[in-house]
Amino acid sequence: MCVLVPIILYDVCASTHNTLRCVLVPIILYDVCVSTHNTLRCVCYIILYHVFELVPIILYHVCAIPIILYDVCVLVPIILYHVCVVPIILYDVCVIHIILYDVCVLVPIILYDMCVLVNIILYDVCASTNNTLRCVC
Repeated sequence: MCVLVPIILYDVCASTHNTLRCVLVPIILYDVCVSTHNTLRCVCYIILYHVFELVPIILYHVCAIPIILYDVCVLVPIILYHVCVVPIILYDVCVIHIILYDVCVLVPIILYDMCVLVNIILYDVCASTNNTLRCVC
């Protein structure tokens, strides 16, 4: 009786997820136990209560600590990493654009300027010497 009743009640309580019943059943049974002066039943039920109610609560807290630590030590750095990486990626993209701009815009402009200046200088030399053959070449 001492063993079976609490186990059955605990199973009912756990299966229905009735928190109020989980709290009230041990209290009511303990009160009945004390009022009947049944020491053996009191001791048995108190032990069962600690095993079935307190141990899972303690285990929950023990298990919750690693979860919290995991969140703090793994997820937070990962989130921060992604937050920090975005500016790095944006920076890289911006730098690549600058490099591409330099290669694709400035280099052709410089080359164009060089070609135009050289041609103008050559034309001036050609025109001033009146050397038609050199001008054509």
